[in-house]
Amino acid sequence: MAKRFPSDPRNPAAAERLDELSRNVALTSDQMAALARHLGDVERWNEALSDTSRCVGMRPGFDSFDAYAGQLIGALQ
Repeated sequence: MAKRFPSDPRNPAAAERLDELSRNVALTSDQMAALARHLGDVERWNEALSDTSRCVGMRPGFDSFDAYAGQLIGALQ
């Protein structure tokens, strides 16, 4: 996104937030089960993962990896 929108000041903060989230990955067994149901549909999985990740730093509600996982699960529903 930073390459597409280089003048958007949110992009560096969003990239930093995604990096922070990636260092705190911890899924519950319920979250794993909810995500695993969708792994066979690669196109849908990639779209939901991309859409969810692009929201980090742009929209509220991504204050933890647990919140990110919840948003990703919601995007897959």
